[in-house]
Amino acid sequence: MAVTDLYNAAFMDHVSHPDYKYQLEDADCSHEGVNPSCGDELTFSVRFADDGTIEEAAFTGHGCAISQASADIMSDLMIDKTPE
Repeated sequence: MAVTDLYNAAFMDHVSHPDYKYQLEDADCSHEGVNPSCGDELTFSVRFADDGTIEEAAFTGHGCAISQASADIMSDLMIDKTPE
């Protein structure tokens, strides 16, 4: 299997089965973004742990496959990080 095939499979998994696409109840912070050129709309929400790191992250919204996969990947990368 070629590297590009692995990349495409991982990408499509994020599109088809996003782990972080849900409404985060009791979020400490949320931010909405809109891309006026294509119409993508996303809202990221996070909840902080007592130590200030991001305990949970999620997103809602709609858009192209790239925006949805990117939002899912970014949500995963935010967990256990500080806002800085």
